[in-house]
Amino acid sequence: ERVIVLLDPDEFFLEPLTQGEKKREDLINNWPSSLQHLVTDVVQPGMAVGQMYGFGAVWMRMFDRKQLCGAASYCSTISDAEANYYYPVGPPYLIHQQDFKPVMDLWWERFMKPAYAADRGDIQVDMYAYIMAAAHLKVKHVTLQQYMVSCPDCSGEGWAYVDAMKTMS
Repeated sequence: ERVIVLLDPDEFFLEPLTQGEKKREDLINNWPSSLQHLVTDVVQPGMAVGQMYGFGAVWMRMFDRKQLCGAASYCSTISDAEANYYYPVGPPYLIHQQDFKPVMDLWWERFMKPAYAADRGDIQVDMYAYIMAAAHLKVKHVTLQQYMVSCPDCSGEGWAYVDAMKTMS
């Protein structure tokens, strides 16, 4: 397959997953107008798609990225603005098959154990390790807000999509 989707064990899709069928203006995204031309739900090599999570660039200050990623890595040198646009991401992740194995190998082999040791008990630590692996390999993400619902009173989730489904009451 061209695209591989990673879900958390407690996630599922309510309708078939498609790409490119929604118009750009129908995709919920908080990027500035200067980046809106990049907004798409179509995965490409080097540009994955995922659910936007509200933690922003907090991962940049939680870990010794120079030690984990290497001083010259994009993971270590990324700006706050780029981290806020491309990496406040969590599952589901939609990643191009070309990027899947390198990101997954790096995620597990290089980042997961040190990230867990540095942030023991945080249920989002696997997401931070994924972000660092993806950033190290310069796999950016279009962060969309329609792939997950969790908190009915929170913004940034796909409640409008669920409410609009004819099969949901």
